[in-house]
Amino acid sequence: MINETEKHLTIAETKKILRLSSQTIQKMLRRGELLGFQSGNKWVVYESSIETYIEKHSNKPIEDTTTNG
Repeated sequence: MINETEKHLTIAETKKILRLSSQTIQKMLRRGELLGFQSGNKWVVYESSIETYIEKHSNKPIEDTTTNG
């Protein structure tokens, strides 16, 4: 969930975190894969959106909560 006090990142900052090109990040924003907004002609990315993207695309195994023990 996005709140008003959430940190916002530039395309350049997002690029360093995700190790993707600026063009790829802009395409992801347009497709809704990352959440953000345009301020003038520049994109601003919500930090929580980047965290969600990383979690979704991580190969970390999902914890099995159905076992007893």
